[in-house]
Parts: sequence; structure tokens; C-alpha cells
Amino acid sequence: VDTINKTNSSGTWRQKTELYRNEYDNEIYGQDYLSENSFSGMFKVIYNGLSGGTPNSSENFYGKHVEDGLAGRVAFVVIPQNFGGKMPIIRQLTSKQEAVIQAGIQALESAEGEVCLPRTLKAIEKWLDEKYQLSVETMSTSIDIFRKRAASMGYRAAVISYILFGYKEKQAVIDYALWVADVVLKYQVALWGNRLENSEQVIAATSVPNLYKELPEEFTREELVNLRIINGQGSNVRTILSRWRKEGK
Repeated sequence: VDTINKTNSSGTWRQKTELYRNEYDNEIYGQDYLSENSFSGMFKVIYNGLSGGTPNSSENFYGKHVEDGLAGRVAFVVIPQNFGGKMPIIRQLTSKQEAVIQAGIQALESAEGEVCLPRTLKAIEKWLDEKYQLSVETMSTSIDIFRKRAASMGYRAAVISYILFGYKEKQAVIDYALWVADVVLKYQVALWGNRLENSEQVIAATSVPNLYKELPEEFTREELVNLRIINGQGSNVRTILSRWRKEGK
């Protein structure tokens, strides 16, 4: 994300977010004439927008482009905190796992034409209506805005799943579409909803201090909150308590 942010405001032309927005639908993009000696090219945008970054770097880029529609065209995923967790063990894939992956890649690369999934489409339309009702009940502008492209992303995920299942519209394909739509909407609203609602932004605690040993053997939630405040930390302790309980403390 840092690289995208730096290149977005430099080079031959600036503010390339229009290009990034066009990649969502593979739309046509072109450059206007600048002089008699310049020329314009028109092309279909096929660009892989996959990126990763810290909360701050993502906020620094996508936070500036919520209202222009870029953030609504990205499926955000927040990696869970792993404070106090063990180092991950990376194992080599088995030959059977490799074969399954390669078969999936070949199926996707050889796919052509248009795909119509009537059962999935009906489920997605029902999902859209439910989220609309939710936006009305909660008076949430962000849910109403973000739900539309979240539904589109869910349907696209279903198409991929459909191909991998051998061109069969199984229930798993429909369930996967709804799950993707839910996740996309969840994180878009969580990350950028406050900007669209034009309300005060609330930033959750992003770090978990190691204060367990400083507390008595038996302590209350209030004592933990006070200790965090003394140490310059926020008052959100749910993540800490969840981790401690998981570790059997």
C-alpha cells in the first residue's frame, strides 16, 4: 500500500485512482490529448490490485478515497492480532494437495464465456434486500452504500467456486457467495463507515500490552483498564481478556 500511495502522486500523470477504480469492472481507460504532438490510447484495464499493508498505511491511502468509490471496490481483510501467539509452522504441501491446486488453476485459466447462476443470484438479491432493511433500521448510510458492491463481489466469488466445483451450482457455491458478501461488507463498514456517516471516528485499540504479571492473582476488569490507562494504553480490554482466557490464564 505504501508503494501505491507513493506512485499515485508521481510520474507522468498524478492521481491514478481512476485507473484503480476502472480495474474493478475492466472498464476502458484513455488519456486526453495534451498538445498537437501528443496522442491518446484507449485500453481495457486489467490490473491486479492485490496489496497488503499496516492499518496506518492502508488508512493513509484508502482513507483518502472513500467518497470517490475506490474503497468500495476493494475487499478488505484484517489479519487477526496474534499477540502472545506461537510462531506459525509452515509445512510443505503434499503431492495430493499440489495436484488439487494445479487442477483448480487449470480449470480457472481455461474458463471462457459468461456464467449465469440463477439460484445464487436469487440468494444475493435476498441478501441485498436484508442489508437494505438493516440500513433503514440502523439509519446507516455506509451499509446502504457498501452493500451493493459487496453483493457483486459475493457473486463473483460464487462464479469462481462454481467453476472449481465442475460447473455445478451446489449449495456450497451459494453459501460461499453470501459469506464473501458478508465479510466484504463487514470490513468496509468497520474501516470506512465512519467517514461516510460523517461522524466522529472511533479507533479501536491496535496493541495489547503485556501487563498480566503486574496484576494481582485475582483482579477485576476495572483494575486492568486502570493499569492500561496508567501505561498510556486505551481502555479496550476485550482482546486482552480473550487472549488470556484462550491461553488458560
